[in-house]
Amino acid sequence: QGKNQAIAELAQQWASKDPDAAIAWLKDVPNPATRRDAIQNLMYSMGQEDPAAAAKFLDLLPPGESRMNLLGQMADNWANNDIEGAIDWVKGLPEGRERNAALERMSYTWVDSDNKGAAEFASTLPPGELRQRMLSQAAGTWANRDPQEAAAFALSLPADNSRQQMLENIGSTWASRNPQEAAAFAAGLPEGRGRDDVMSRIAGSWAHADAQGALDFVQTMPAGSGRTAAMGSVLDAWAAESPKDAAQYIGNLPAGLEQERGTKAVMSALRFAR
Repeated sequence: QGKNQAIAELAQQWASKDPDAAIAWLKDVPNPATRRDAIQNLMYSMGQEDPAAAAKFLDLLPPGESRMNLLGQMADNWANNDIEGAIDWVKGLPEGRERNAALERMSYTWVDSDNKGAAEFASTLPPGELRQRMLSQAAGTWANRDPQEAAAFALSLPADNSRQQMLENIGSTWASRNPQEAAAFAAGLPEGRGRDDVMSRIAGSWAHADAQGALDFVQTMPAGSGRTAAMGSVLDAWAAESPKDAAQYIGNLPAGLEQERGTKAVMSALRFAR
């Protein structure tokens, strides 16, 4: 135990002065467990202050969960201290689990710092959960800053689930700032379920600030499943804010799916209010 600690301390001291020499020396440490522990301790310590230097030691670790965890911690620290350096580093990693792990840990910081750049990079990722999540994260932040630009970017993407999720998030965020503009944008989308889902998100967001305005918007939609879903979003939001007012409105609706959905929303809100 004492020898292992001495090796770890020596590695840290050496790495702070000459990382390349420390790497060469660590490669020759005969005991694999001692070498692994020394590298992990060194990377954890260096990763707090100098992640770029710590990254040089990553290849000394064998593949596995320990390496993945250290890589994620390093990406997180790096992004918080030097987002541009972290972005350059992660872009240079080969595609695969390790790059994905790094992106997972630094994506929020990247999106907050440069939502457009993060979205553009995410759009180059292969289809999957990580791509969709990064685009979705970027959508909300970007729409807060420039919803028109965010929407234009989303529409430039291939028509898939990632684009749809991005459009819905943009619509919801946009509606919290300027619901009329968001509604006009949604009205220009091609007819179909995708547009209906964006309108539903807009209506729900709108209802938190202006339930009557959101209801008027929903009434402009053609009858069908899309309008029913949008009405449900409005009534959910309204019932959460003011269940008595929502219940009074719902009581005047004609019998049907919209009334049923609204009644469930009010009952749910009243249960949570107890």
